[in-house]
Amino acid sequence: MSGDEKTRDRWDKLQVLASLLVPISVAVVGGAGTWYLNKQRADDELQRESQQESETRDRLYVELQTSRERADSELRKSMFDSVIRTFLRPESRDPAELVLALELLAYNFHEVIDLGPLFKHVEGIVRQAKSPKDREEYVKRLERAAAEVTEKQLAALKDASVIVSDDVSFSEVEGKPEGVRLFRAAAESKGYDGAVRLEESDRGVTRARVDVIRVDRELKQLRVKLYVYRLPPTAALASGAKLAEESEVDIPFDVSHFDFPMIDNTRLTSGRRIAIVVQKWEQDYAKVALAYFPGSRASLKEKPYYEELMQQLRTEQERQADRSKAAAGRPAE
Repeated sequence: MSGDEKTRDRWDKLQVLASLLVPISVAVVGGAGTWYLNKQRADDELQRESQQESETRDRLYVELQTSRERADSELRKSMFDSVIRTFLRPESRDPAELVLALELLAYNFHEVIDLGPLFKHVEGIVRQAKSPKDREEYVKRLERAAAEVTEKQLAALKDASVIVSDDVSFSEVEGKPEGVRLFRAAAESKGYDGAVRLEESDRGVTRARVDVIRVDRELKQLRVKLYVYRLPPTAALASGAKLAEESEVDIPFDVSHFDFPMIDNTRLTSGRRIAIVVQKWEQDYAKVALAYFPGSRASLKEKPYYEELMQQLRTEQERQADRSKAAAGRPAE
């Protein structure tokens, strides 16, 4: 066989092979494409089912939580209505019934309503009880309930607050007409005439002084004077310049077992609150606490003013801008 015939025969074989490979390639590519599309469709379907299952679980959880909160709210509302009627009935003068109803209110609604007036009202009634033994028992129950509410509220405020405590001797107060200054032992008050350091911000350093000026042993209450002021920032004070303090609060008021920090507090211009409470009352002394905390931790009935919200928003925006500038000026590592 000549060379030309061999070459032609080779090309004929290649053409036959090529004619066989084309449909095989088309079939393989088509099969692979179909398998990929089917797999993609199955994956999408599986993902969609998983997402639907997740959404169903989330929706069920939300519905359960909503139902639970609604049931809890209805129960609390029913309980509150039932208990409060005890005090509204004209014939409601039974000390045992009143004390029990007030305990239920105090342990379940102390963050919502101001119970101080109710405590004082019930105390006035139970002190008229005929039996000295019953009278003493009812008064102790009232004071114990009030003390527990105070401790619960201080514990709830602790992680976001400045809380300091001090004992005040009744004989010392009665021997000093000018009053006895509290919290001198606090480390932050040394060198500032007993003024407790509450906070330092861009506006300055906030401090407070508390003086006990009178003791009423019969009513178990103290007359205190609260003075809150602001000094310039520490950097400005370090310069040695004599800068005047800015007075914010300067008021006298009475405080007893039945004043609670989340309710009975003084509103400050910074959106903060400050409260003075009696934690313990003994025969010769009382334990007094100062609590300084954000307005957001006040009772549910305390709503922030519009100006406070705007001031907090502006302050947060300024801090964010300062952080952004600091980050932009920091050299890359």
